Amino acid sequence: MNNLEDANYINRLYDELNSCRNTLMNDLKNDKECTKERILNQKIMCVDNLMKNILKYRNINTKEKLKGDL
Repeated sequence: MNNLEDANYINRLYDELNSCRNTLMNDLKNDKECTKERILNQKIMCVDNLMKNILKYRNINTKEKLKGDL
């Protein structure tokens, strides 16, 4: 993959995870009886960790790209 394809892939992946997180947050808000609260919170934490790692990877790629441009 070249840098542009890699960046586009990372952005799409981040957007999909953000959409998934928003869906989980809505499910959590709509869980009035708190029957799924623990499971939803665990899923949200997992998605948050994935998003954080994607951002780290994107930053590493950006730094590498800047080094190559110098």
